[in-house]
Amino acid sequence: MANLFRFWKQGDVRHYYDLKQELGKGTFSVVRLGINKKTGQKAAVKIINKKNTNVETKAMLDTEISILQRVNHAHVIGMQAMYETKTHLFLVMDYVEGGEFLIELLRGVVFLKKMLQILFDKYLKPSSIFTPMELSIEI
Repeated sequence: MANLFRFWKQGDVRHYYDLKQELGKGTFSVVRLGINKKTGQKAAVKIINKKNTNVETKAMLDTEISILQRVNHAHVIGMQAMYETKTHLFLVMDYVEGGEFLIELLRGVVFLKKMLQILFDKYLKPSSIFTPMELSIEI
């Protein structure tokens, strides 16, 4: 956990970031677009109300923070900072534009499902497998 201190900052994230529109909502948090007041850089700010957490959600949050602090890869969302007040915890993470990615990914999954269904119907259905004349199996 010593690594955590490079991310942790005491205070309210709103002193450093302008919080804009909601990007998403989770079980015990809300993610909003944050704009760094000094640099103008965009970030995803996960806002956790400490009052809404219980033992189970705290364990899940600890796991998430542990993973985020260890990840350092160009193609994986990472944590930039973590701010804490008496009532809230703010995780400042890399912001990835283009929510269309998920939509395109889902379109690809639907396409693959359709293609597999076509292949199954054409080549793997029982009537296609048992086509030799020698076999007289009734299905």
